[in-house]
Amino acid sequence: MLRELVFTQHMMFHLGAHLATPRTAASDSKAARTAFPPGAAETLEKWIDRMQCELPKITTFVLPGGPQPANAALHLARTICRRAERLITPLYKAGDVEDGAYAFSNRLSDYFFVASRYVNLITGVPDVTWDKTVVPSSM
Repeated sequence: MLRELVFTQHMMFHLGAHLATPRTAASDSKAARTAFPPGAAETLEKWIDRMQCELPKITTFVLPGGPQPANAALHLARTICRRAERLITPLYKAGDVEDGAYAFSNRLSDYFFVASRYVNLITGVPDVTWDKTVVPSSM
C-alpha cells in the first residue's frame, strides 16, 4: 500500500499543476507541460477492485474509524479529496480540466475509503456500521 500512496502523491502534484493551468486560458505549450497523465484513474480503479475482493460487502454506511493512525489519516484524506472534487467540478464543466484529471479526483476519495477499510481488515478490526437506533435517548 505504501507504493500506492506514493503514487497518489505524485498524481496529486500532477493534478495541482494541471489545475493551476486552466485549459481554456493556457498556451498550447503550457497545456502540454501540465497535461494530466493518462491512466491514473484506471490505476486507482484496479487497486480499489483488488482490495474490495478481500473486503466484506457493505449494506449500510461505515463509520470512519479504527485503531490505526493510518486509518484516521486515510479517512481524513478521503474527506479532503471529496471536498476538492466538489471545487474541481465547476472547473471541469467550464472546460478547464481534462477528463482524466477529473476522473482521478473522483476516484481518489473512493480509493482512500476502500484503503481505510482494507487497513482495518489486515489489522483484524471489523468495520463499524451506522446503527439508526442509536439516538440520544439510547445513551
